[in-house]
Amino acid sequence: MWEKIKHNFKLRVSGFGLRGGFTLIEMLVVLFVVAVISSLLIASYRTGQKQYALDEAAQNLVSDLRLVQSMAMSGTGIYQSYYNYGIYFKKNASSYQLFGDKDNDCFYTSTGNPSQRDTVIETTQLPQNVIIAQVSPAVTPPGLHVCFAPPAPTTYFNQVNNPSSVPQASITIRYGSDAALVKTVIINSAGAVKVQ
Repeated sequence: MWEKIKHNFKLRVSGFGLRGGFTLIEMLVVLFVVAVISSLLIASYRTGQKQYALDEAAQNLVSDLRLVQSMAMSGTGIYQSYYNYGIYFKKNASSYQLFGDKDNDCFYTSTGNPSQRDTVIETTQLPQNVIIAQVSPAVTPPGLHVCFAPPAPTTYFNQVNNPSSVPQASITIRYGSDAALVKTVIINSAGAVKVQ
């Protein structure tokens, strides 16, 4: 009788081994592959978010440059308050100022005689972790004044009533401290704007 039970048990155990299924090693391999693919997707998503923030900041900067150009061309408020319109970019800042030039020097003036201080029309905040990394040509303190004078409008870079002899200016924005995540906005003396 014991022999019969032993024989039946062997048949059942060997029959159990013939059923389809996954081994522990196969399950671990599948879990490892899923984990690797997931981590690659998450890393790619985060890099994509950073690149998107940088692209958005560059396009907003271009839009603001075109806005002040159009304000100078249309004469918005020119004869009432301002001679010119411009944007002031400060190196290592996370914002920039659109201004109405009251003293006709095409240079952002925020101190001194209140009647000659330029008016900040809008302060534009860059997305989180995006900064103005470099400006060219720069002045002291490190910054760049881009100004448009009507009616053409004539483009000025860091000048006080003298047309720019500099052929172009550039504003480089960067995401955090990552030197690979940068965009450069270039504006030439004719007022054309492009992003690199």
